This record gives sequence, structure tokens and C-alpha cells, in this order.
Amino acid sequence: MTSTDLKTALSSVLENLIQVAAATRVNFNDDPMLLFPDIAESYRAKCPKVMYFSAMKRKVTLGTYSTCDEFIADFDLIISNATSYNPVGDFVHLAALTLKQEAQPHIEALRKKFVPQKPNKTTTLIKIRGPQSAGSGQARSGEKREREGPDMTPTLRPMEVPTVIRSFLQMREKYWHSHQPDPEKESAMEPATVCVSEILARFHLSVQRQPYLTREQTESYRLACENVKEAFNAALAHILLYDSERLAFHKMVFMRKLSLAHQDWADVFGVEHLLRLIMHLPAMMSILAGPEKVGVVEGFLPKLEDLLKFLEINANAFRIE
Repeated sequence: MTSTDLKTALSSVLENLIQVAAATRVNFNDDPMLLFPDIAESYRAKCPKVMYFSAMKRKVTLGTYSTCDEFIADFDLIISNATSYNPVGDFVHLAALTLKQEAQPHIEALRKKFVPQKPNKTTTLIKIRGPQSAGSGQARSGEKREREGPDMTPTLRPMEVPTVIRSFLQMREKYWHSHQPDPEKESAMEPATVCVSEILARFHLSVQRQPYLTREQTESYRLACENVKEAFNAALAHILLYDSERLAFHKMVFMRKLSLAHQDWADVFGVEHLLRLIMHLPAMMSILAGPEKVGVVEGFLPKLEDLLKFLEINANAFRIE
């Protein structure tokens, strides 16, 4: 491979990483100390070596990287700085972990192309639960996954998303990317006709009516709904809004639209923002749970898929169109 081949590959991978990062709604492109001058001193103390995508782009353009490992080390530095400076549970910390997870396929493809693969005779088994199995998450008889090295995070199976849901999200994404808010005319967001809390309550009610489910299984769905609502309230303001929505959102906060009847964001926002969360949730959960609890996350996927099916069946009622 020539230096030109490396430069072309790094440029392509970097563009992919930037696109992945954009989905987290956190700015990983620019120097955080310039974005937030008031934290510059404390940031430098915790993160002596600063890195961001714009700096990586300059290094790719100038041909500074002589190996893909140098490129990957800078990407890892972006992640480690974000997770070191921002505490666990903070939206930037969570966004960085999500970025790391979503970027893994691109990083591995780059490694395979430029780093000679050495045979590894050591095989580590990851115990996982199949998508339709029940129990504690241990592997079924004869089922195994192999990995090389001790630190790879297992990836979840793809979540099954109904076509109508995927099309709706794509249509709404195009709308928000083309929407230019007018500061003079933009009004505050109004509470959704059917809010997230109501949607989850209706979904749980539909589960309770299923005659084949045990009380224990029904309870597990109730807990899943509570977890989804909690995640929604935590993530809404930080990673579930497009830039073009934020003006109306801040007006909502300023005008105190959160009344006594709307204590949570789940009581204000509706199905579109719930769907945005669901699309991110499996990756977030797998990162926070860690490889030793991947079975727990795998067990949560069918519940999310059932929720998506419920929304698909009731698409007209929830205005998914």
C-alpha cells in the first residue's frame, strides 16, 4: 500500500466517522477549549493532549499520518478525552461511548486493510442469549461467538425496524435538516397530542391483555417501559433534538411550558422523538452494560421490537405518516 492509498483510505474513514458523530448531536469536530473557553483550564488539566476531527482532517490532508494506527490513536484520544472530562451519565460521555461503538466497523475495516493480521490461537467465548431465548443471557447449547483479544465489545444483532417507521424517520430527518428557524416567528413547541408517557402506558396495557404472557413476563415489560421513559427524559435535551428544533425548545423552557401536569419531557414530546431514542438505545445499552451483560441487552431488544410493532399497528393513531 502506498502513502496515497493510506491517505485516501483515512480520508474516507474520517468522513464516515464525522457522519456517525453528527448523529450523536455533540460537536466532536472542533476544539472543545475554543467552543467552551470557560472550561479551557480544567479541560487542559484533565486532558493534556487535545484532539478533535478538524485536527485529524488537517493531519490527513497534510499526510502527517504514516500508519493507520496513528490515525486510530487520535480517534481513541477523542473518545478518552470526552469520557475522562465528562462524568459517567453525562450526555457528552454517553455520546462518546455511542460514537466509539458505532465507529467500530469502520475502524476494524481500516485495520484489516492496512495492518497484517496475525493468527491468534487463543479463542475467548462470549456467552450471549439468542434473540428469541429467555433466561439469564447464557449461551444456548452449541452456540458461541469467537473474538480475538480480550477487549472487543460484542455487537448486538440488528434491530428489526418496520419499513413504515424507518420511512417516517427518514422523512422527518429531511424536514428538520431543510428547516430554517426564524428567530422572529419561531414559536415554542407545544406538548404532543399523544406524549411518550401515554404511548408507553398504552403499549404496556396491550401487553397485559396478551393471554400467553406470564405475570413475570408482563412485569418485565413494565420495567422496560420505565427504563425507556427514564432514558428519554435523560437524553431528550442533549441528543434527541436537531439543531433546527433547539430554538423552539429553548423557548418552551423559557416560557415554562413544563407545567405541573408536565413534569417530565416524556409528558411533553411524542412519537417522533421516542422513535429517535429507540433507534439509539440498543447501542447505548450495550456500551453501558459491558460485554459481561450482553445477554441482558439482547433480552431487551425483543421488547423494543414489540414496541415498534405496536407503533406500526397504531401508526394512524400516533400520526406516523
